Amino acid sequence: MKTTTFLKSLTLAAAAFFFGACQQYYIETQPEVAVKMDTDVREAYTISGTNPQPATFSIASTTPWEITGYESAEWLSVKPASSALSSLSTDVTLTAVPNDTYEDRSVTLTLKGEGIEKVWTVTVTQYKKSKLFVQPIGEAFVADVSSRTFTIETNLAWEVRSADSWLTFDKTSGTGTGAVETVTATASINPGVERTTTVIVTAGNETNTFEVSQKGITLEFLPVESAVLNYAGGELVLDVDASIGWNVQSKADWVTVEKINDTQVKVTAVANNKFAERKTFVTLVPEASGLDLKDEIELTQDVAFEFEGCEVLEDGSVKLDGAAGSRVNIKDGLRYFTAVINVKEISFGEKGQFWFFSETDGDFGNWMTVGKFRLRTNNGSVSNYDNTYYDDDMSVEFLNTMTTYEFTVTPDAETAGNGKFIFTVNDTTIESHSWASPFAGTDAAFEWYFGFNSSTSDGTYYVVESCTITPIAE
Repeated sequence: MKTTTFLKSLTLAAAAFFFGACQQYYIETQPEVAVKMDTDVREAYTISGTNPQPATFSIASTTPWEITGYESAEWLSVKPASSALSSLSTDVTLTAVPNDTYEDRSVTLTLKGEGIEKVWTVTVTQYKKSKLFVQPIGEAFVADVSSRTFTIETNLAWEVRSADSWLTFDKTSGTGTGAVETVTATASINPGVERTTTVIVTAGNETNTFEVSQKGITLEFLPVESAVLNYAGGELVLDVDASIGWNVQSKADWVTVEKINDTQVKVTAVANNKFAERKTFVTLVPEASGLDLKDEIELTQDVAFEFEGCEVLEDGSVKLDGAAGSRVNIKDGLRYFTAVINVKEISFGEKGQFWFFSETDGDFGNWMTVGKFRLRTNNGSVSNYDNTYYDDDMSVEFLNTMTTYEFTVTPDAETAGNGKFIFTVNDTTIESHSWASPFAGTDAAFEWYFGFNSSTSDGTYYVVESCTITPIAE
């Protein structure tokens, strides 16, 4: 029993000896760890005042370290701010609350490791609260070059830009003093339909945007009740809807066009002395060059005549044929007037005739045949019939040279109450005759015609280019 106890004691003693020997060997042979500290911390950090985001850096150290200096900055937290033990690597986060003041604020942090000679100094700055107020443009730009203003109020440096190049600004940046600044935006001419762009204003981390629009070009005539001009001539006013400067044009020599103001055009037409209606275009064109834009309105001028057995030719002249007994009737009733007929082509035969006559309330007028020039006044109201024959040189040869025929009925300036009838062929007066009271007893306007009184079979015809009628005041 005693032996067993001794062995136990011996065994424990031996175990204790060997354990102690091993412990002593481990402590004496373990290498010392070098004191070392590395970090990627920067010398300065900036943080938004409106929308602050955390800033992070790493520390790798074999010795305890500590960050100080932030304690006075209630707006900034540092986590972790220290390490009591060495560690392989630690991420440190700087977190700021939003800055509600209009001043920048900063704090200086100190990072120091135990046994480390180097000290890191870090400045953290938080920007002031952003103040950005923009009063946008509320009115659309017109299609022509035009400008509008808007205002910027901010305490930060600012910039402005447009999403599209057609909108520019008189200034694109500013320092941001807190005062209201006015910016002028200018839209270039819009050659197409209405368009829209976005204006972007930035100040610090603040952004303000608004949309502006520009009207498309409008250049057009408004609808008219009638685009037909009276054959007697006159004026027509056309209304214009335009968003740009414009001019008006017409190539016809029988109309003149005038821009009255920005919304109206006056068209003035001379009387239509042709025998076919005539047409022309009045055209609106942009005042500025480089715009492929126009609007046109077609105007038609009516004819002052009606036809019996006539052929109206493409050039607006009329052919009268003896075989058809052709005549041209003048639409408007006339009393005193001058009629000038221009003959383009004539073939007068032995039985040919040329009449300018009225059968209203009697017989008035004249006619020419080979060898004879006849003048008649027969006022049915007073029965003052006069039928006069003149044996003038009315040869076929002479009649076939006729290019101009002029017939005038005018008050007789020499004899009160009389009317004078004057007939001219090729600028030569054939007859001038005065009659007493040719229109006495009636206020009627007389209907006139020229051409043939009856049909002929000798091949006589003539082509009349124009007939110009000028009324004479009584």
